[in-house]
Amino acid sequence: MSQRLCPSCGHQNSDAVVYCVLCGGILGNAPVPAEGQPLSTSVAVAARRVDKVPVNSAERRSIGSRLLGLFVYVVCVALGVGTVLALMNPKAGQPAALPEARRVQNPAGVIQQQILSSRFTPSSVSQQLINDFLKASGSIDWNAPALIPSSVWPKWESAHVELGTGVITATVEATLLGYPLHFSETFKLVGSSRQWGLDPDSGTIGLLPISKPFLPLITLFVQSCSRPLAREIKSLESADSLQIRAGFIDFTTR
Repeated sequence: MSQRLCPSCGHQNSDAVVYCVLCGGILGNAPVPAEGQPLSTSVAVAARRVDKVPVNSAERRSIGSRLLGLFVYVVCVALGVGTVLALMNPKAGQPAALPEARRVQNPAGVIQQQILSSRFTPSSVSQQLINDFLKASGSIDWNAPALIPSSVWPKWESAHVELGTGVITATVEATLLGYPLHFSETFKLVGSSRQWGLDPDSGTIGLLPISKPFLPLITLFVQSCSRPLAREIKSLESADSLQIRAGFIDFTTR
């Protein structure tokens, strides 16, 4: 009968055993029965267990690899779909561009006059007047964080607002590495007399909806475009009455 070397302790074992008689370690191959003599029941059962170990391990590795591959595939598909939606242009809902001749030539002065008049009579500011003001204000400079190169920071192109019942939707057009981006955020009117405010409610990047917990990702860009209107916004926040309706902001002040 030939001898088998234990891989754990190096002890020589006969072909008829599965476990090393010295250290108890599992021998590498199944035992070989003597000619004409079957293996004992306990040895045969142990031999089958030894044969199954590498097969089961391979099966487990195969299942784990498949699950990992499926997870990576789903993540890649989700990122791809999100990127496509984020780069799409939500043309629906954007206000139509008016001819230059129909634009208000001094929108800042007109808005200030409306605010002054609101001390004596209810006044209104139209959506078109606000958009003319934003257009006349020109480019908005965004300062990229120190750790982010300016080349990978969005570049401002234009901005406009839409007024609905109790809400304002602000949209910012920008470019990133030559690709157009459209940040849009909707704010609800909240508060009461002399304590008005706008609460972020929903937003999108292109056609990709942004859930409320992630709105600060785009609020930075949207609110930056309101800097030219800072004085007017402060006046409206302290208005006695304030109402937003389709295309107009109605208010009174003291």
